Amino acid sequence: MFLRLFALPIFVVRCSTAATITLHDKREINGTITASSKEEIRLLAIDGNTAIARATIKDIDHPGKIHMLLGVSLFVAGIVTFIAIDQKSCRDSCAQPATGLALPVLAGAAGTGIFFWGYNAWSDSRAALSSGLQPLGSSAVAAGIGWQFHF
Repeated sequence: MFLRLFALPIFVVRCSTAATITLHDKREINGTITASSKEEIRLLAIDGNTAIARATIKDIDHPGKIHMLLGVSLFVAGIVTFIAIDQKSCRDSCAQPATGLALPVLAGAAGTGIFFWGYNAWSDSRAALSSGLQPLGSSAVAAGIGWQFHF
């Protein structure tokens, strides 16, 4: 049982950074897009590095969209909870107002972190997909500590 609980976060993190590529023959390949050219896309899949011809690709579902949605939802829930706690009726009946403020602050902080993690995974996947399509000098990528900023 403990092994399953330990493996679940690893599985979720691995799946959350993998793009799902649907081919014209309805096969789906999950992997992290590492580079691309005008003819093919290179990705790191479970079975190793793979190259897929662009002509065979029907759709690409980039990772991170669910995390961005979840992050925004948690952030909004934190704001709504903060507004509800600030109401006079709740303020008068709350035994410890500082404890009540911890919930919206934690929800907002967690939501912000989850949103930016999802955005980072989404933008990295999109950047790797379009790296071979743009002529040199049309985009500048400044790599930071695990982050890429696209201008």
